[in-house]
Formats: sequence, structure tokens, C-alpha cells
Amino acid sequence: VEDGLAPQEFSKSLKARNTNLMQVLHTYANQYGTYHQGMHEMCSYIMFVIEMDLFDHETSSSRDGFSEMLNKNYLLHDTYNLFESLMVPLGKCYDESAAMSNSVVSKIPYVARDKELYNHIQTVPMSHEVYCA
Repeated sequence: VEDGLAPQEFSKSLKARNTNLMQVLHTYANQYGTYHQGMHEMCSYIMFVIEMDLFDHETSSSRDGFSEMLNKNYLLHDTYNLFESLMVPLGKCYDESAAMSNSVVSKIPYVARDKELYNHIQTVPMSHEVYCA
């Protein structure tokens, strides 16, 4: 059991984290009209760091200038803003990755000489990034 929590408390804590993470990612996807595989990992690390800072703030007796910025009521807000700031420059990488994977898939019949594989990939309802990662 993590951090001395009873199994039921840990389960509630984990469910709350997952719910918070899904809210942030859902808001981002609605705002930008996109979600890509792996975004949840980046967002979860951001949320984790904020939670650790909040924990340190709550358990520390020192009050520095940053303590006024840390507020558990703004966990989702802060996580979203930092995640959005990270994704603005990284969004281009996802666009280039999709273009690259489409390019790779289109070359399968010629380079791999495997029309059966190409036809299979075209009929499976899955993004090309899964095959070309």
C-alpha cells in the first residue's frame, strides 16, 4: 500500500487522479479538436509534479514566495495550463508523425512488396501510427 494508505483509500485516490486526468485531457481535446496517443502520459507527469509540490507545501513550515501560487483548488487549472503550454510546440510533432506514418504506409506495396499487408492495414480501423511506431 502506497504512502501508508489503506487499500480502499488508495483506490479512491487513484480513481480521483484518473478522473482529474480525464477532465484535463477531455477539455484539451474539446479545445483543440485532437487527442493523440501518449498525451495522457505527459499530462499525468505534470499533474504528479504539481501534486508533489502541493504536498511539500502542505507539509513544510517554511513559506516562500511561491506558496501563494500553490492551491489544491486549482490543481486541474494549473495542470491544464502547463499541459497546454507543453503541447503548443509539441503539436507539430504529432502532425509530422501522422504525415510520416501515412507516407510509410503508402510505400508498403512498393518497398516491402506486400500488397496483402497494405490491404490489411487499409481495412483495419486503426490509425497508421500504431503500425508505424
